[in-house]
Amino acid sequence: MKTVFLLLALIPFIVRSQTIDVRASDTLTCFGRIDTFTATISGTAAHNVQWMLNGTVVGTDSTKFVTSALHNHDTILCHLTNGAHNIVFATSGKIVVKVDTFPDAGIITGTTNSICVGDSTQLTDTVNGGIWKNKKYYVSVSNGLVKGIYSGGFECYGPGEDTVIYIVSNACGRDTASKAITVNPLPHPYFELHIIPSYASLCVHSLSELIPTSGNTDFMCEGIFHVRHGFVEMGGQGFSGVKAGRDTIVNVSSNSCGIDSFSIAVYVSEKPKKAIASVQSLRLCEGSVDSVQILGNGSVSWIVEQPTLAVVNPTPNGANVTGKLAGSTLITIRASNSCGFSDTTIQVKIDSTPKPFHSLDSVCRGYTLYLKDSVSGGIWETAASDIMALNKTTGLISGIKEGVGQVIYTLPTGCADTMQVAVTNCTHEADCYPNPATDELTIHLFVNLYHSFALINALGQVTLSGSLAGVFTKVNVKGLPRGIYYLKLIGDSKSEVLKMVKE
Repeated sequence: MKTVFLLLALIPFIVRSQTIDVRASDTLTCFGRIDTFTATISGTAAHNVQWMLNGTVVGTDSTKFVTSALHNHDTILCHLTNGAHNIVFATSGKIVVKVDTFPDAGIITGTTNSICVGDSTQLTDTVNGGIWKNKKYYVSVSNGLVKGIYSGGFECYGPGEDTVIYIVSNACGRDTASKAITVNPLPHPYFELHIIPSYASLCVHSLSELIPTSGNTDFMCEGIFHVRHGFVEMGGQGFSGVKAGRDTIVNVSSNSCGIDSFSIAVYVSEKPKKAIASVQSLRLCEGSVDSVQILGNGSVSWIVEQPTLAVVNPTPNGANVTGKLAGSTLITIRASNSCGFSDTTIQVKIDSTPKPFHSLDSVCRGYTLYLKDSVSGGIWETAASDIMALNKTTGLISGIKEGVGQVIYTLPTGCADTMQVAVTNCTHEADCYPNPATDELTIHLFVNLYHSFALINALGQVTLSGSLAGVFTKVNVKGLPRGIYYLKLIGDSKSEVLKMVKE
C-alpha cells in the first residue's frame, strides 16, 4: 500500500483550544486502489473522531481511515467529538480527491490482416492518445500506418508474422491492444539458391546445374519454367541440352502479391568432332621428320604414347613428327572443349637408321676397301662410278681415279645413310702429323693394311705401342724426350716405317 503524506490546507476549527488536521496518502489516486487518511489531534489527550465521506459517516473511531472505494471528487473530513459522537469539538479541513480509472487500450481495427512486402495498410483504435509499435521486424508502423518490410525469407519459407501493438497509459498504469499482421513475400522467380548467372552453358545430352526442386517449380516453390527455342529441355532432374545453339529459359513466378519473371540465356555446345588428319599412319626412320596436316576443327593437343620413340612439334596446320628410336607408338590428336574431347589416332612405326662404319674414309687409287654398317641387309650405292667401283651387296669399294664420291647405304625399310669416300693417289699407305710433334701425334691410314703401331727411338728401343683405331689414331707423345723417332706400322702381310721428330 502506497502512503504519501501531503500537507493540505487546514481549516482550523477551534473548540476549547482543540484542533484536528487530516492528511491523505495521496489526493490523486486510482479507482480501486487502497488509500489512507490520517487525523492529527492537538489540545486534548482524550479524543474521539468521526470520519465523514461526502457528508456520510464512514470508518471507525480511529485516527486512520482506510478505503479502496473512492470516486472522483469525493470529499473527506474528520470531526473531533465526544464519546457518543453527538458533540463536535473541532472539524478538519476538507480533502477533495481526484480518482482516475485504469487505462483501456480499446480495439484495433483495420481493413486487412495481411499485406505484401512494400505495401501499407491503415489501422485505427477506438481509444485516442495511444502509441503504435510492433514486436518484430517484418513491418514498420507510424500513426497506425503499417508497412510491410520483410517476409521472413523466400517463398518456400512462408510469410512473415508480426504483431502491431497500441499502448494507452496514464498515472494508474498502461493497457495494450494488439493485432497480428501477416507479411507475404513478393514472387521471386530466381533460380537455384538465388545464384543468378547472366548466362549458363550446357552440353548436348548433359544436365545443367540449374535444377528445379520438383516438376515445373523452381527452388522458390513458385514459378513455371518455359524454354523458348527448344535447344534445351526440362525434366525432373533439371535442364539438359538437346542440340547446339542459344536458348532462353524463363521462369514466371506469381502469388497473391503479384507476378514476376526471370530469364537466363543458355548456350548449348556439342562435344568436339574428331580431328581429321591427313594420314592414318606414319613410317619414319630414326632422325627423320614427316608432317601431319589437320583439316579444320580448331586447336588440338598431341599426345605421344611413348615419347622416347617420337617427338611431335605442332605447327599452325598440324605437326612435324620426328623419329627418335626404333619401335612402334601411337600418337593421339585430341580435340577438346568444355563438353569433353574426341580422339583421332595415328599409328607410327620408327625404323632403325643405318650407321655405316669403315676402316677408312678414303681409298688409294688401285686399292680396295670394305665398307660396313651396324645394320645388315642393305644395299650400297654410289653415283660416282667413274671414281670408284662399289659392290652393292658386299660394300667392297675400289679406287679408280682421284676424286670424292658419295656412298649411300639403304635398308629394305627405306632408311638410309650417306658417307663421303675419297680416292687419292697414294705414295704411302699411311702418314703421321704434325711432324715435328709436341704433344699429340695423329696416324692417318690411307688403306686398311695395318692393325698396330710401334714408336721406336734412335737407340732401337720401343717407347710406345698400341692398336690402330681405324682411319685416324691419336697417340699422346707429350712425355717422350726430344729426338728422332721411327713409327712402325704393322699389318698381317706387310709393314711400313715413317720418320717423325719429337720437339
